[in-house]
Amino acid sequence: MKKSKFLASIFVVIAAVLLFSVSAYAAETLYTYGKYKYTLTENNTVKIIKYTGTSKTVTIPAEIDGKAVTHIGELVFGETCPTRKVIIPDCVTTIENAFDSSNVETVEIGSGVTEIETDAFYGAWKLEEIIVSDENSAY
Repeated sequence: MKKSKFLASIFVVIAAVLLFSVSAYAAETLYTYGKYKYTLTENNTVKIIKYTGTSKTVTIPAEIDGKAVTHIGELVFGETCPTRKVIIPDCVTTIENAFDSSNVETVEIGSGVTEIETDAFYGAWKLEEIIVSDENSAY
């Protein structure tokens, strides 16, 4: 009897974990704003996950649909993106590996960035210059 209660308990825990995992994954909604694709963070701010435009110079918007842009996600400017210069506003706090294998040559980082992932510029062989705001105390 104890063994079947134990197995039933394990089954309930596994089912709950699976259900939570699936619902958490399904809850991430993809939005589009102009030439940007984005999701919302748990703090209800914007995480840009893709730039689909063709501009050579891109200024990341400070707000999208009334919400602050705080994250630049993974592979936003991938190898097929023609962008050469990216200007990141002061409201952005986190840069993930957004420039992995990109064609970007110049990145201007605003004062609010406090976290740049280790592989943010991995494979960005054309990168020549990173300009950090004088007001940025983290970098």
